[in-house]
Amino acid sequence: MGMLKDLGQILNKTFAKHRYRPGGDVDTIILLKNWEHIVGEKLYSVSLPQRIFKETLYIIVNHSAYAHHLKQVSDQILLKIESLYPNYRNKVKQLRFVFSEQAFEEIKQSIPKESQAPKIKELFNPRDPKFRTLYAQAEQLFIDMPDDDLKESFISLYIQEHMKN
Repeated sequence: MGMLKDLGQILNKTFAKHRYRPGGDVDTIILLKNWEHIVGEKLYSVSLPQRIFKETLYIIVNHSAYAHHLKQVSDQILLKIESLYPNYRNKVKQLRFVFSEQAFEEIKQSIPKESQAPKIKELFNPRDPKFRTLYAQAEQLFIDMPDDDLKESFISLYIQEHMKN
């Protein structure tokens, strides 16, 4: 239980540095990572999931016409989310669309580019005994996580937080 509490503290510290706020941060990041697959290439370029609050997924759009179009296909979006993530059935029951060019651009800029993020083994010496121990602990902690990229990100966060101490 102590390790899970540590993970929660790590995630809260990490998300506090970004524009993500309480109310489904990890769930929102998972949706954001797969948003293009959920809504398609065209709507991906003009909309982003912002947060989940009280069973509502808030989606930022950069033009009101796209908000109207997304509202028309909101049932299909919900079905797609539920088919990809069955656990979200009780987390996301409706969609709300928010038109804000400024918020859209801020969120878009806060998304790290995959090529910018160094791998955890590039940040620390992989032969360091402390690193190896933490890496093994983190792998065990996240063994059931299905998404390898997300798993590697959580392992990285876990190690970075514990290497500071």
